[in-house]
Amino acid sequence: MLTQVAGRAGRHEKLGEVFVQTYTPEHYSVQCASQHDYVAFANHELDIRANLGYPPYQRLILITFSHEQVPLLVRSAEAFVTRLKELSQQFASEQGDLFTSPSASENVFSMDVLGPVASPISRIKDRYRFQCVVKYRGDDQAAELVGRTVTWFEERSAKEKLLISVDVDPQYLM
Repeated sequence: MLTQVAGRAGRHEKLGEVFVQTYTPEHYSVQCASQHDYVAFANHELDIRANLGYPPYQRLILITFSHEQVPLLVRSAEAFVTRLKELSQQFASEQGDLFTSPSASENVFSMDVLGPVASPISRIKDRYRFQCVVKYRGDDQAAELVGRTVTWFEERSAKEKLLISVDVDPQYLM
């Protein structure tokens, strides 16, 4: 983004100047942008994503819950996550040694559930929002487990008017 904004300055005959105000001028993104070094930025960002298990090295599923009452929302989101973790552990134990094999490939199932936590935009139209993020590697087993958990959860909470949205490979985590 910084490089794109800087590219707007200095068009035609006049030279342009770009001033960037930041609390962290030493940050790699600012340093790489100031040197127009996209390759260094991409390599650094990809290293971070690989170490933390984010795309393109793993996939994400964003699950957002909303309700008018915070206590019910929190209890429901925690119950959902607990059930999802139970199903994940059950699935992993059914797979047996596949997960512990030293020759396991990149496509072996692995799943982490982060949250639930309040969404960055915690309230929209008088409904509070909580979310969890599922990080996974492998085929579509995680999406299937999330689907099974949603079905299980909707059967038990239909009367409570709790809304659940599932976004596979989300573009935004808001």
